Amino acid sequence: MVPDAGTALHLEGLAGAGPRLRQAVAAVRRVEPTAPELFQLLAAACSHATLLGDDITLHELAWRPTPRPAGRAPPSRWPSPSATPPSRS
Repeated sequence: MVPDAGTALHLEGLAGAGPRLRQAVAAVRRVEPTAPELFQLLAAACSHATLLGDDITLHELAWRPTPRPAGRAPPSRWPSPSATPPSRS
């Protein structure tokens, strides 16, 4: 469904592709959280929501919880305070 919406966008413009973009976003919402292609589909659905100007759906998709392997903490986006900066040689 997602590739069809992207193709429609290029061929028909935003006005013609709007319904297909909404269908594609709805289909991605139904994808199992363990599906191997989840991240690619979420990226496409976020792009579609942006094109549609649907900020609420974009936020929901971008912050959709995804499973993590047991015993692993999510990666930190910030270095630890004790980390030393890399040397510039």
